[in-house]
Amino acid sequence: MHLKGLDLNLLVVLDALLKEKSITRAGQKVYLSQSATSGALSRLRDFFGDQLLVPSGQKMVLTPFAETLVNPVKDILTTAEAMIGRTAAFDPTTSTRSFIINMSDVSATVFLANSFRRIRQAAPNIQLEIVTRHAIPDIIEQGDVDFSEVPDMLASPLHPTEKLFEDRQVCIAASANKAIRKELSLQQFLSIGHVTVRVLRRKEHLGDMLFEKTNVRPRFELIVPVFGMVPHAVVQSDLIAVVNYRLAQYYARHLPLKILPVPIEIPPLNMLLQWNKYRDSDLGIQWMRRMLVETMNVEN
Repeated sequence: MHLKGLDLNLLVVLDALLKEKSITRAGQKVYLSQSATSGALSRLRDFFGDQLLVPSGQKMVLTPFAETLVNPVKDILTTAEAMIGRTAAFDPTTSTRSFIINMSDVSATVFLANSFRRIRQAAPNIQLEIVTRHAIPDIIEQGDVDFSEVPDMLASPLHPTEKLFEDRQVCIAASANKAIRKELSLQQFLSIGHVTVRVLRRKEHLGDMLFEKTNVRPRFELIVPVFGMVPHAVVQSDLIAVVNYRLAQYYARHLPLKILPVPIEIPPLNMLLQWNKYRDSDLGIQWMRRMLVETMNVEN
């Protein structure tokens, strides 16, 4: 199909070029050779009257005009995908569709424990990819994933959500830590060093976020990049950590950990499932959404 002389198939290549800023990587993404991708870029340059991608040192960068095309091109392709999904039937028993789900390493553990087997039983031929990406809500806007698990305070107001689960905060300590018994006093909680996580490439780490609205400030002695490292760090030290109950419950089965109440009140964490509004009527998205909400909303 052509619109004002533009082959609309070129928009798929343009989207890849705008995202990858590399002819080679863009070609790999859309399964074109480097020469074919270069040819497509040449046609796009002729059509728009702009270079779109220009060299800058050892890399390629977008021209100012190309920057203005990033979101409109992505919106066009996302809308087209949604239109196809709206009209196409989805039968989980025979579908070979791929779904990409963005979630934390903690929720990926819950997913593998609770959801994966049931989804595979219902849809044996689909492919699932779990990714841990940080640019929330950008990945929803750009359509890079089908779903993203996101805390309620970080969800985009522009796209629909559904509650996945609510989780409370607990404290974990090594079973061998004799200084800590069945409960922690507030004095102990504040005097013992903590492990926490820096998530979403934010300036604040999780400890900052959890205790932002309280009048206490624990001593954060170790900051790690993923949740799964926290229990191991606790077991190997005399540190403690405040974590989601699901994480604590899972790792306490495999590591010598004890789970204790937090001696101050911390609001529960609401985890949401979010997807692009243009895909709201996609029958496959609707089915997978129901499966994720049903199976993730179960404690391990």
